[in-house]
Amino acid sequence: IENLLKTPIEDGRKYTLWKILCPYLINVKRTSYNESFSILKEWLEKCNALRKLNFDIDTKIKDNLRNVKHYNPISLKTLKSDNKDLYLLLREKLRF
Repeated sequence: IENLLKTPIEDGRKYTLWKILCPYLINVKRTSYNESFSILKEWLEKCNALRKLNFDIDTKIKDNLRNVKHYNPISLKTLKSDNKDLYLLLREKLRF
C-alpha cells in the first residue's frame, strides 16, 4: 500500500480511496485525520494529472475518512474477485 501511495493511477481512484487507502492510513498506520487528508489529496492530485478526476477531491476524501470506521483495507484476494480491473491495473503498476 505504501507503494500505491507513491503511484498515481488512471482508473479506480474512488474504489482505491474507499477500500484501500483510507482504511490503511486510519486503521492500520494510525495516521491522523489531517495527515491522512494531506496524503490522500497529494495522491489524488497526481492521479488527476494522469487522467482528470470526475469528482471533487476534498469532498470525496472527507466523505471516505468520515466513514472509514474500523474497516481494514481490502485484501488482494478480495480485490481480485470484487474489482478485477483494478486488481489488474494495480498488479501492472506495482508489479506484484
